[in-house]
Amino acid sequence: PFLGTAVAFALAAPLLDLWLVFMLLGLGMALPWLFVALVPKTALLLPRPGPWMKSLKILLALMMLASSLWLSSLLAGHLGSLISGMITFILTVAALMAFIFSVKRTAPLFWLVVIVLAAFGGYQLRGLWQDDVGTSAAAPGEQIAWQPLSETAITRAQAEGKRVFVDISADWCVTCKVNEHRVLNQPEIIAALNQPDVVALRGDWSQPSGLITSFLQQRNRYAIPFNQIYGPGLTDGEILPPLLDKHTVLNTLKNAKG
Repeated sequence: PFLGTAVAFALAAPLLDLWLVFMLLGLGMALPWLFVALVPKTALLLPRPGPWMKSLKILLALMMLASSLWLSSLLAGHLGSLISGMITFILTVAALMAFIFSVKRTAPLFWLVVIVLAAFGGYQLRGLWQDDVGTSAAAPGEQIAWQPLSETAITRAQAEGKRVFVDISADWCVTCKVNEHRVLNQPEIIAALNQPDVVALRGDWSQPSGLITSFLQQRNRYAIPFNQIYGPGLTDGEILPPLLDKHTVLNTLKNAKG
């Protein structure tokens, strides 16, 4: 998921672009080894093997485990929250037991890992009896009044002289979540998007959607996050950068007024 934008672009792009993207991804991963091969003396700068490698191995494994647990939590949209929670809980318990029986139990890092995994497993177990774990509904005035995304909705809003803010995201989109927390959930943005002359449209691409795929392709885009603003001053719409900031969103909304 951390290379989702590049991979999505490559799969929808012409064959030569696809080759170029994947060749550069491979080159980037091979670059450290190529550098040592071309300049052998740089190998002397690498740290010597030792016990520290075991701690590093555990740390890297934890990062991979965290990614897999996060990905398993996204199954809720496909299998339901109960089944998704059970799968994540079972995976956490299995990882915890494997870790306990395969690592020496004297290092402080061991107990830190045990506590974190046990806490996460307990959190998932708690979630099996609750519909929404860790979520709290904001007051109506503190939420953006999102409406379903469609070309018809954009056309209708433009005909009424209104501004339109388009947001396409998904549960598996890391950058989308960053945009939500850093920008879209901020009071200034919520107030701006709740103005009477602003229509906020959201498309959810968590599951395959022909409508959203077609919407993006018509704008020569292949991945999310995708944000676009229309208005009397921006009749053709202005596409915002993938990583949003409050200044850009507010300024573009202001320019869209005309």
